[in-house]
Amino acid sequence: MENNRTNQILSETDTKIIELISQEKANKEIADLLGMPQRTVEYHITTIMRKMGTSTRLGAVMRAIQKGIIQVQTPYPTENSERRGNCSVNSEECVRF
Repeated sequence: MENNRTNQILSETDTKIIELISQEKANKEIADLLGMPQRTVEYHITTIMRKMGTSTRLGAVMRAIQKGIIQVQTPYPTENSERRGNCSVNSEECVRF
């Protein structure tokens, strides 16, 4: 039930912002991608953290993942993915170590 309540209190914009934070986007990048002032993004992040009951961006992302609000897709290789060198064949992006 808490999951539904949390989903209802996060706006569509809040959800987009938390997804972009999970992709390691900076506030300026998020603002540019969503076409809004950086100060508005900062306001949304503060609101998201309050709604999620956290005091950090990371905490908000972790809580959103735990509650199923967002899913994180990592470009990093995993143990179960095929590998070519240091890259996962299943990933769109590749990280070289």
